[in-house]
Order: sequence, then C-alpha cells, then structure tokens
Amino acid sequence: MVVTEAVRAVLEEVARTASHLLTGLVDEEWGRRYGRPVRLGKNPTRPKTRALAAGEDACRLLEHLHRHGPGYRPGPQA
Repeated sequence: MVVTEAVRAVLEEVARTASHLLTGLVDEEWGRRYGRPVRLGKNPTRPKTRALAAGEDACRLLEHLHRHGPGYRPGPQA
C-alpha cells in the first residue's frame, strides 16, 4: 500500500536524522504497522481501513513534526 510505505519511509528518515522528534508519537502499534515494508497478498484484509489508518497517521506525523520540530527539514525519503 503506497500510503503505508510513505509513512514508513518518513518515519525511517526522521528516526535516522532526528529521532528525538518521534518521542511521544511512535508507540508499539506504530512499530507493528510501519516496522517493516508492507507486503499485501492477493486478497488483503480490510484495505480501506488500513489506508484510512495510514492517512490519519500521516496527518498526525506531519502535525507532530511541525509542532515539535519547526526547523526540521526532512530529507529525500520524506
């Protein structure tokens, strides 16, 4: 799923360049969702639910970075 992979890529970029900005945002649930590349089979379970959750996470991530790292500029992954 493209949205999920995009969130994962941004999280990896921020973790590598400014991991302190992820404090208070990333938890165990985020680790399960974005800790590894997304692999969808032929019949993924609840694709709409997963896409909506990834979109909500992306918004939360961007808002969090804006609030806690106003000068932070993500690299090419983001």
